[in-house]
Amino acid sequence: MKLKKPVILTTKQNVCGINIRKALLDNWDFVETEETFDGTPVYEFRGIRFVYSEKDVINADHCDILNADLLLYGSRHKSEANKPSLLTHVTGNLSQDNSHGGNPFELAYACTRAIRESYLGLKKEKYLFDLDEFDVTVEATHHGPTSMKTPLLFVEVGSTEVEYNNEKAVLAVARTLMNICLNQDEIEIIPSICFGGGHYATRFNELMELTPVAIGHILPKYHKNNLTAEIIGQMIDKTYEKVKWAIIDRSSLNAELIQKIKDECSTRDVEVVKARDIKYGKVV
Repeated sequence: MKLKKPVILTTKQNVCGINIRKALLDNWDFVETEETFDGTPVYEFRGIRFVYSEKDVINADHCDILNADLLLYGSRHKSEANKPSLLTHVTGNLSQDNSHGGNPFELAYACTRAIRESYLGLKKEKYLFDLDEFDVTVEATHHGPTSMKTPLLFVEVGSTEVEYNNEKAVLAVARTLMNICLNQDEIEIIPSICFGGGHYATRFNELMELTPVAIGHILPKYHKNNLTAEIIGQMIDKTYEKVKWAIIDRSSLNAELIQKIKDECSTRDVEVVKARDIKYGKVV
């Protein structure tokens, strides 16, 4: 995906978004334009537009008007564990619960190449900035926004005010956002969706480090009761690239659920493969 019109978005609603915005404006020569978004001037650098949302990011579902080819949200992550983290994911609600934005049982459009570049980029930035205490991971699909037609991804700092004000962590996210926009390397990837595992996709992360796999939507094991043909169809159809593999974590899915995945994927020319078989080179 050669980006021609990427847009980076942060929010005025939390300190992490404010700090990511500051890092971007301080470290790249963004220029104020005559265009506005949410009452604030749009900034531009080498074809990358940078906007400030009045809405919190999980509710910022009004961005199709920007006519972007990819929306990149720089944001905060919150968790009960409060673990220092650098994270990336695509959005969507895999259940009826839409308490964190978006619509029930609706998924956003994903770009697997961007998620792969974001994850691997965050890994590099972690070591560059000696952020040894930070985990780096892709998260399962969750929260809003969900209703736009533009592919999007989130790149986040987690998980407390301490990390949101950590200049190195914030700059790591800013640099990752910029590198995704500026990187025009069209290396071969294997666009994939994933099923099973936990919220933090450890097994699927590893595949991106070892192979050309690029991951979009992930339905984790805690949503397996919501694994329907309609959800599987959205995971495939709402991926910018043509999905080649549906990767399953066999340890967390029973035979009935796997057959459901196979049945739906067979109608869309998507091959169902096991994560461990990819890891050990048993599929190509």
